[in-house]
Amino acid sequence: MYYKLLILPIIFLILSCAQNTKSDQEGKKDETIISTPLHSKIIGTWKLISAKKIINTDTTITKYTNTIEGIKIINTSHFSFFQHDLKKGKDSVPKFSSGGGKYVLNGNKYVEFLEYCSARAWENNKFEFTIAIKNDTLTQTGIERIPSLDVDQTIIETYVKTNNNNTPIPVIHSFEDKEVSWFSTKGAASIKGIAKFKSRNEKIHFGDQFRIELMPFSRYTEERLLKIYNNKDSGVVYLEDGVPRFIPDPEAYHQTIKTTCNEKGEFEFTDLPDGEYYIIAFMIWDQKVDTKITNKTGGGIMQRIHLTEGEVNTVELVNFN
Repeated sequence: MYYKLLILPIIFLILSCAQNTKSDQEGKKDETIISTPLHSKIIGTWKLISAKKIINTDTTITKYTNTIEGIKIINTSHFSFFQHDLKKGKDSVPKFSSGGGKYVLNGNKYVEFLEYCSARAWENNKFEFTIAIKNDTLTQTGIERIPSLDVDQTIIETYVKTNNNNTPIPVIHSFEDKEVSWFSTKGAASIKGIAKFKSRNEKIHFGDQFRIELMPFSRYTEERLLKIYNNKDSGVVYLEDGVPRFIPDPEAYHQTIKTTCNEKGEFEFTDLPDGEYYIIAFMIWDQKVDTKITNKTGGGIMQRIHLTEGEVNTVELVNFN
């Protein structure tokens, strides 16, 4: 009898613990399902496109395009942001700001706890936002309020997920002047060629408005062109796919020999020293969208060539048969 009385409470205790454990697991599972989709989407590096600031009845809109840029980096627990002008502080109003800290995301409610900030008086404050993510675009809307600084404003920021077209691409190799010093000497080799380009809409263009550039081989140049053309020896890119930027972007890299085509698309370089070169045709022109709107189209063609002393090398920079 005592045996049965002892066994029954133990059985009930085991069943109760099992049910509680199952209930706890289900609760955690449900909570994960609710929070995980948006949390996984927000993680990444975001490029700031525009910011709207509303103070009382005044609205200010800042476009982060040609003069200023900013990014926000979000991981599983922290955020950070950086903004600067694109003239390296030499603008009439130089700008640099940065900050970061922890954040909490509950559904679409996003709260930033600013632990570090270049504007030190903003530190140790929290800011509540509502976020929305559609495709690669993130919109962050909220109120920044710091009574001690007389700050009370609505802020709406729009970001896009970073990619190779909207943020600089890093280049590992350094540009070494001594590696390309031979390029400034004179030689007896030459290059003769022709350049023609077929755009995405099947239009073929050539003529004296197009530029051809010749640059010396270097490890930096090889890596950079590989990232553009997905090939280190030859390739074609279309303007519609974007124009990438690189970091670092040394001024010496852009010290090339330039020429233009004639009306037939022909070009020539003379008095060249023997060595390894990259030759690039920049074939870009205006295209009418309708009677009022035009845009740029075309692209670039790259080829790697080797010249020996006194050689005349003939090349065709053409992206169609």
